[in-house]
Amino acid sequence: MTNVYRRNWVLVIFVGLGILASGRQVNATLIAWSTTTSTKLTAGLYASEDLARDWQRVLQLASSQDTFLVSYATGVSHYYPAIKSTDSWIVLPGVLNPKERDQILQSIAAAEIVIEENGDLPADVREALGRMCLTETLVKFKIWQKPNQMGACRST
Repeated sequence: MTNVYRRNWVLVIFVGLGILASGRQVNATLIAWSTTTSTKLTAGLYASEDLARDWQRVLQLASSQDTFLVSYATGVSHYYPAIKSTDSWIVLPGVLNPKERDQILQSIAAAEIVIEENGDLPADVREALGRMCLTETLVKFKIWQKPNQMGACRST
């Protein structure tokens, strides 16, 4: 009889955790919907005000300079052809295969401007960015620029 009660209590605990988790998910979804908007600037996708403002700056740079985006936004070049992006869904240490890593490093070396979405990057990608000039730090992105031929940083 005690095993039955024990199983029932375990079941009640798991059901309670499931309800709490669902409630938190509903709450997070409602907050996301209330704090994001869909605009032409973001190609009709929902984004926070901070992201939309930062994205406007990214588009401004991409309109006049070769721009590469290091982010999980792999489909961004479909909406914004002026912006090149990674072919990898996940740009994290220990996750990229050699082909993906090489593509990212070559794209960084070729670009005038690299937009880094804030986050954790593999050491060699971070090192490649370190050879560039950090020109702006926005809420959602860091903007890196290739140094001039003398190796000096210039303003964007």
